[in-house]
Formats: sequence, structure tokens, C-alpha cells
Amino acid sequence: MAKLPRLMGNTELMQEIRETSFTEANRLGFPINPSLPLLHAQLTRTTREVADRSLAIYILVSIAHGAPPEIGIRWLEQESLTYALTKEEASWLEARDDQLRPKFAILEEALMALMWALNLVEDLDFAKYADDSLPGKVPKIRSGEGADDFRELARLRPDKEIFSKTDLAYCLHWAVVDAYLHHRAIPGQVRPYVIVERRRALEWLTSGFHWDEISLDT
Repeated sequence: MAKLPRLMGNTELMQEIRETSFTEANRLGFPINPSLPLLHAQLTRTTREVADRSLAIYILVSIAHGAPPEIGIRWLEQESLTYALTKEEASWLEARDDQLRPKFAILEEALMALMWALNLVEDLDFAKYADDSLPGKVPKIRSGEGADDFRELARLRPDKEIFSKTDLAYCLHWAVVDAYLHHRAIPGQVRPYVIVERRRALEWLTSGFHWDEISLDT
């Protein structure tokens, strides 16, 4: 599994990444905070883990948007992918409480980030919502297509690329939270959940924490 030895403890490179994040944040219309601490992390997931988590999220999102749950659940079991669900997600698939449906529907933005990290999406633009071409990049669930070809196509991007997007998401999220706290208009062209869900996915790649244990403090 690829690691980030060049980033861990390399303050000069971390500062370079942060300056790039600030430039991109300004381009997107977000204020910056020069006092934000530099992040230090390493890539903690294998390509297989990221691919499997992506497929599990795809099923959640599909069901949240109205796809037949029996088909998705059966496919997860067929492909031995239930392990890639959190306890809360597994519980929701069993009960499918409609009040929680929106929470799982917006996971499409986390999926977008993971698909980008796997080189299956060309760009991760924080000024745009998830690409509606995502369903065409995953197995055809209804016809029973397996997960093997998807896993074969997936390959994680270089460490620095992933960590650069993680840092950008952190900077953008700070700006959103700061606007909330000071009762200002929320910056950016998309709703804040886009940044939050993408940041969660990227932090999962680089923090070593379980999905439901990730802290999104700014």
C-alpha cells in the first residue's frame, strides 16, 4: 500500500500544498485562514478497500434515490461487500427509515471523491455537484455484473494528489463553518454538504479512522 513518507513531517512540502489550496479557494470564492494548522497524514487505505467502499456507497445512494432495495442488498451479499458498510448504514438498509433517506442520498458526493481518488473520475471540482455519469462507471447491478472488473480498473492516484484535495476540502470547510458562525452568506457555488461529504471521504483515505469516527473539526 502506498504511503506518504514525503509528506509526513515535511513542513516545506505541506506549506506548498497549503498555498495551492489557498489559491484554489480564492478562485472558488472562499476566504482563507492563514492560521489554519497544516495537516499531516498518510494514505491509509488500499485500492481494494477504496473500491469496495465506493461500491457499498453506490448501493446506499441508489436505494436512497429510489432503487429497489432487494436488488442492491442481494448484490452486496453476492459480492461479499457488506463488510464495507458502517453499522449505521447496515441498519438503515435493514429498516430503511425514510427520515434518514436524505442522509444517505447525499453520500453521492463522498462517492464522487472516492471515484476521483480511484482515477475513475477525471476531476474533483468543488464548484460542481457529483457527476451524473457515475452510474455508468460502476457494475450493472440489475444484470448481476460482479465487482471484479471495477476493482481491476481502479488505481489510486498519487499520494500528493489525494492529500492536496484533502487539504483543499479542509480549507473550504473552514470557510463554510466560519460563515455560519458569523452569520454571513455561505461562500461557493454549491451547497455546503458537497464540501462536507467530500472532505469526509478524503479524510477517511488519509486519517486512519473508521468512517463514522472521522472528526470534521475545523
